[in-house]
Amino acid sequence: MKGLLYSGGVESAHLLQTVDGDIQPVYVAYGFPWEEREREAAREHVSRVGNAEPLMVINVEHDDASRLRRDADTSEKDYTYVHGRSPSLLTNAVVELSAIGVTDIYEGTLASGEDTFPDSSRGFYDSIESALSIGLDADIDVHTPLYGMSKPEVIAELVRLDGSVGFEDTVSCVVPGDEACGDCYKCEERREAREKAERYL
Repeated sequence: MKGLLYSGGVESAHLLQTVDGDIQPVYVAYGFPWEEREREAAREHVSRVGNAEPLMVINVEHDDASRLRRDADTSEKDYTYVHGRSPSLLTNAVVELSAIGVTDIYEGTLASGEDTFPDSSRGFYDSIESALSIGLDADIDVHTPLYGMSKPEVIAELVRLDGSVGFEDTVSCVVPGDEACGDCYKCEERREAREKAERYL
């Protein structure tokens, strides 16, 4: 059995359908308003994939989750990120997964992460893999098979895969609602990446 941090987005949908063997997908929730839609999509995606167990949801309780939210306004675009997201995602997921004997963990970070967030570099993953192995007395392996790829490349592979969870099924909007808003930075990034993916198809 292999663990997969699953958000319902492009990268995790790609891994859900390409990682070999039985998979235990995990969604770690913090209480942000966009998470309900993500979880619903994630549960639906997982139900379509024969080698995937039902979605495991871990609720990390904060009295005020907004402390972790960072909304930045740069000269180029607005964006939102969660402070310490990767350390928290991995630690919470790996503790639960290792308790059921799952020590191979997959995560869909891309090459762009190293340039944007310090907790998305491969060096970070190597370090936390070592720390968790010591702390849990287990041989933890954190796999990042998409590292070094761009989002358009991953989208193109997802389209070519033509699997049970396609590009149109994935979600990435940070504005809560039943449908993607189409205007937030995530929707813009998704739209631009899909257009650029055409060069790889």
